[in-house]
Amino acid sequence: MNAKIRVSGDPVPTKIDGPFLANMPHMLNLVTDFGDIDITFTPAGRAGDYAGWKSNSSPALIDEGLIVEVASLDDIIDSKRAANRAKDHLSLPYLESLRDEIRRQAND
Repeated sequence: MNAKIRVSGDPVPTKIDGPFLANMPHMLNLVTDFGDIDITFTPAGRAGDYAGWKSNSSPALIDEGLIVEVASLDDIIDSKRAANRAKDHLSLPYLESLRDEIRRQAND
């Protein structure tokens, strides 16, 4: 994946392994060969702990043999509302529109 830490300047290369991830307090933003990935360790919202988030997640194949669980759009929207940050409020109209379009397509 060639993951590097995303910062305001050039991405910062580092060894990202279990011990590194165990020391992350809340969030880790990465740049990878497959695009940006944001990992939230203590997300806001009703989903709660890992089991709550996983219950509505979907597996996504991002490379041969590499499958990750992706949070549901409803859980992401709820988390952004609960976080109550200006940048999250700005993203809500887009995310809600995307959710509505996905639902419309599923019903067609």
